[in-house]
Amino acid sequence: MRRVLAVMFSVLLLASCANENTEVPKEELFDYEGSYVGSPMSMTNILKLLPDYGLEWKQMALETKEQPYGIELYYEKAEPEIAREAARTYSLYLLRLITNADFVTVHAGFSSYTYTREQWEAWLGLPLERYLSEQQLKQAVQMKLEQDPDREGLNETS
Repeated sequence: MRRVLAVMFSVLLLASCANENTEVPKEELFDYEGSYVGSPMSMTNILKLLPDYGLEWKQMALETKEQPYGIELYYEKAEPEIAREAARTYSLYLLRLITNADFVTVHAGFSSYTYTREQWEAWLGLPLERYLSEQQLKQAVQMKLEQDPDREGLNETS
């Protein structure tokens, strides 16, 4: 009887350990650090992890034939301020994570917003690579917003 209980206890213990080890780790944005514009799979995975602004995604175009390399995202019509805020956020993350990206343009209905690596680095005051985590990047933006709440130093280009 003791042997049967010992075996059953061992089986239960092993089964519970096996269940814990099969858990898939959650993907995070910075898991894609070092990606390239020419990698559509990485781009798609990053887009899935970006904050949701309620925009309906249509398509993506990757500018990879000659420099400057860039990313164009197309969304259905959206309120201009929501589209602008999404463009700011998306461009910041994409330019930080995509090593060779020089610009990101977000098209939402009749509005288009383009942000460049140089614009973000000038506004934040440091190269984007210096921010080693999503948390560091968010903190830097928050601190800068306290100094420049209207983001006058970060204007999109047409």
